[in-house]
Amino acid sequence: MLAEVNTTVEAVINFNVPDEVLVERISGRRVHSASGRSYHV
Repeated sequence: MLAEVNTTVEAVINFNVPDEVLVERISGRRVHSASGRSYHV
């Protein structure tokens, strides 16, 4: 994918987040079907 646009990865950020927090965030997400925007409730 990066080669297609002739670029490389210069930096990477690794977030160390407990699985429980990720599940909570994903579970609270709603997507507006008309616009495709996502909201956290």
